[in-house]
Parts: sequence; C-alpha cells; structure tokens
Amino acid sequence: MTTAENAEMQEWADGIRDTIIAGLGGMRALRLMIDADNFTLDWAEEYHATLNFKFKGSRKLNMVSIRYQHIPDAFYLEFSKLTNGKNGIKWTPGASFDYVMINELRQVFESATDLILTVPNIVFVNDCETCGAAPGGCICALTVEEIHDIGRTK
Repeated sequence: MTTAENAEMQEWADGIRDTIIAGLGGMRALRLMIDADNFTLDWAEEYHATLNFKFKGSRKLNMVSIRYQHIPDAFYLEFSKLTNGKNGIKWTPGASFDYVMINELRQVFESATDLILTVPNIVFVNDCETCGAAPGGCICALTVEEIHDIGRTK
C-alpha cells in the first residue's frame, strides 16, 4: 500500500470512527454517561474498520468492539469483560450482535449493557424559596425516588 493509499484509508477509517461515535450519541455522551476511554481504531485494506473502547457502569461488561463492514454496510458489536486476576488479565466474552444499522447502535449498546447514553438536560431554577439554595443546588422539589434516580442506570 502506498503512502497516499494509506492516508486515504486512514481518512476513511477516521470517518467511520466519527460515524460510530455519533451513532452512540456523541463523545460527550460516551464520556459523561459511561466514562468511556482507551479508544482504539483498527482498519484493514478491505474497508473494514473496528472501534474498540472500555467503559464503566455495567457489572457484566466493560469493553466493546464495533466493527464496520462496507458490504453489507452494517456494524457488528462484540461486548466483553476485562478483569485483573491472579494470573493476569482475564477476558470474558459477552453478547454479540450482527448486522446492526447505524440508527440502532445506541439502542443495542444500551440494551446489552443496561446503561443509558442519553445525557440529561439539566434546567437551572431561581433560588429555592424553601432552602434558599442557588440555581442548580436545590433538590427540595424532587421526590426521594427522583433523587435516587439521578445518575442511576435503567
């Protein structure tokens, strides 16, 4: 592969990475909602690209590989769990999904991990009449259940 061809493939793979991240709700959602990190992008000459990353919040899974295949223009998700054990790192395979369309990525991820990728819209209110807290600092109007639901996965 020539340097020009290599650069073209890298640009193509970067576009696939951006498409996958957007399909999951964007980098902001991945960082805020599941503390995603250790992103790696692998690609091959035959228009296949794989985005791998680790995430937190799920007891059963903490890593995903999302592979794009040009033909049939679909994504393949493979979840797993990496843990540190006495004998080194232990890899445990999880669920896998074939032929996922871009508009289904978030739903499949949320279903497999029981995590939510939608960033909540927080609305700040005026100073609380009950406790006098500054905007955003009051929880007086929330029920106990609503308070417990803040940050909880579905």
